[in-house]
Amino acid sequence: ERCSCSANGCQNGGQCRNSGCECPTGFTGEFCERKLSPCEMTKCPFGQICVEHNKTGAVSCECPAGFTGFDCQREIDECSTNPCQHGGTCSDKLNDYHCSCPSGYSGKNCEKIVDHCATNPCLNNGLCINAARGSICHCTPAFFGEKCQFKRKPCSRSRCDNGATCRPTTNYRNYTCENGGFCLTEKNNNSCICPPMFQGLYCEKDVDECSISNPCENGGTCMNTEGGFMCLCTAAFEGETCNINKDDCVYNKCQAGATCVDLTGSYRCECPQGRIGSFCQYNDPCMLMPCLNGRCISDPATGNFTCVCEHGYTVGYNIHDYHTLHPQIVGFRERTVMRMSMNVLSGVKPFAITGLHVSISLEAISVNVLQDSLAQLALRSVQKANDVHAQQMVVRTADSAGIVDVNARR
Repeated sequence: ERCSCSANGCQNGGQCRNSGCECPTGFTGEFCERKLSPCEMTKCPFGQICVEHNKTGAVSCECPAGFTGFDCQREIDECSTNPCQHGGTCSDKLNDYHCSCPSGYSGKNCEKIVDHCATNPCLNNGLCINAARGSICHCTPAFFGEKCQFKRKPCSRSRCDNGATCRPTTNYRNYTCENGGFCLTEKNNNSCICPPMFQGLYCEKDVDECSISNPCENGGTCMNTEGGFMCLCTAAFEGETCNINKDDCVYNKCQAGATCVDLTGSYRCECPQGRIGSFCQYNDPCMLMPCLNGRCISDPATGNFTCVCEHGYTVGYNIHDYHTLHPQIVGFRERTVMRMSMNVLSGVKPFAITGLHVSISLEAISVNVLQDSLAQLALRSVQKANDVHAQQMVVRTADSAGIVDVNARR
């Protein structure tokens, strides 16, 4: 028959065939004119995606953003690291999270104190000092009030005799006791008895409680105010003097009926039996006792497990989907073999296991035929191989109907 390739010919070493150009590895297209990218030539396991690294040209198979696990089916909980500060509540999203901040805080992680001074709340040239619970105004001598909204009128209470005119002094203080002080007359001398928050000849000076003895506890920052003080508490404490430990369990994320234990600035989830993880969000895989001749160690961070084998045993690995096959690891000298629970399979799955002087190849597995008996047969062969080192056993499925041909030779 005549070759049906175009007159342009096959490129990049392609061979002309009756059906068209047969391209070499790495090329595609009608005339083999397009070079395949590294990822197009890479087949990743189910659930993973191919990622090409531009600097090195290498490729790797990774889980999509926001997912993890053996088959990339488990969504990553971005809230597991408690990123929200100052008591913010974390809401997990796909490959992201959102912090609902308490009053006075903002930012991605509630790390910023809201700028209450941005609106210039202090009047009459008062100085605004920003704080988490609001703003503090330090007024000029002529004004007072929470926002410096009141003007001092020292002469309104003055008693000038003989027609004298009252004029305010430079600091706008009159010659009477201020800020709740009362006048004490002793012989020819007058003096003011001041309340605890003020001092001075006329009780005109505010006492700086922060400089006398810091009343703020547990690392709180003291800020002096007119007639008092304010404590800026750390995220773990609250109260007028930061003396109350915040109950971090109020907004806890413990799951599965776990008990929340309040700590200083954080909390801990005490998981019920069979659950692990920072929030008890995973089932403990070790409860299924997957490790034989060894000890199972759960990983609370991922929900996975590791088998630590006894002396003389090593770990075998299932080359296919863990959630589908549910293997049971059986250790023996120098090698290990997988024991499979076949009843969870559906369809035909390729699987291969090796043991000491034993080679077992399953080219096609039929659920209805093999079941656990095949796994048990493999295990018995392994045990026998420990005594008869020259023995080799090959198990093959003859066809998709599951007919098993067993040949053993010494």
